[in-house]
This record gives sequence, C-alpha cells and structure tokens, in this order.
Amino acid sequence: MNISTGEKSLMIVISSIVLLCIAVVYIKHYFLEQSYENCRYYARGVVETEASCQRENCQPAATESPPEHLDIPADFARNYLADYRRTPATAQRFYRAYLLCMERAENGFL
Repeated sequence: MNISTGEKSLMIVISSIVLLCIAVVYIKHYFLEQSYENCRYYARGVVETEASCQRENCQPAATESPPEHLDIPADFARNYLADYRRTPATAQRFYRAYLLCMERAENGFL
C-alpha cells in the first residue's frame, strides 16, 4: 500500500493541528486551575483579614455594602469550606470573595 506525498502531507498537517488543539486545551486548563487555587487563597485572605479587623475593632471600608445572601453549592461547601463552616456568615464571605475573584480571573485581571 503506497501513500502519496500529498496524503502524507495532509496527515502531518491534521496531526499537527490535533496536537496543537490538545496543547491549547491543556494550557487553558492549567491556567484555570491556577485561577481556582489563587481565588481560594484570595478568599481565605479576605475572610482572615475581616476576622482580624473584627478582633482589633477597626473600621470597614466606606464603600462596603451589606452583603446579600448567596446560596452556596453543596459540592463547593464540601470541597472548599471545611475551615469556614463554623458560621454561615463566614462561609458567605468566603464564597462571595471567591466568586468576585473568579469573575476577575475570567475577565483577565489575575
């Protein structure tokens, strides 16, 4: 069975495109995972800073508005809120900070 030069070239081009697509998907997945991890650290920092501020009796930022209640998905709570389930308000603050961070990450600010 002989394969012509044109068919070989076409197979090389197609396989190169497939490999390039795989690489792009892998890189996007890697950066998305990094964003998730960074946002968990960011949210943890926000919660810990607020707790520290409450202990030291400092004033909240003037631009803060009263937070609305967010429904926290059960899988998110199970996987990421193990340390913050002590109070619903703390879990809400963590989840809100996480969502804000992910929104910024999706818009390219992280």
